[in-house]
Amino acid sequence: MLAQLKRDPFGRRTLMRLSHRSSGTCAWCGQSGHRQVLYRYAWVGDAQHSSRAGWSPAMCSVGCYRSYADED
Repeated sequence: MLAQLKRDPFGRRTLMRLSHRSSGTCAWCGQSGHRQVLYRYAWVGDAQHSSRAGWSPAMCSVGCYRSYADED
């Protein structure tokens, strides 16, 4: 399921989250995804289709994604 997390109106892009059911681990912290859903994140531009976005590896939370992507 695709969810909108944050909107950057000046950059004309949106931070999106995609549920990723996997028994793997978080690519950043290594937490196991055995009993939880892992997520993939991407910034999607207004004129860009989400299927062409550069999706991140599977992660357990937006906090891990922000650390991975070096965002504040």
